[in-house]
Amino acid sequence: MSRLCREQFVRLHKEPIVQQCSDWLHSHYLTGPHIDLMPPEDLAHFRKLFTLQVKPGSLNINDVKNSVYFFS
Repeated sequence: MSRLCREQFVRLHKEPIVQQCSDWLHSHYLTGPHIDLMPPEDLAHFRKLFTLQVKPGSLNINDVKNSVYFFS
């Protein structure tokens, strides 16, 4: 069970989930005619809110497979 959990954890965290979420939010909420109706300060707020703010770290996610302890 521990091996399976580690493998799935690694598989999940190899995907750029945060970037995908940011892209989805931009494409669904910051496009189309409704943004012309939005006050400029609100539009700026949502552009900043929906833009990726975190940078990937240096951890080799595959190291999780060989770690002594693993908690999820």
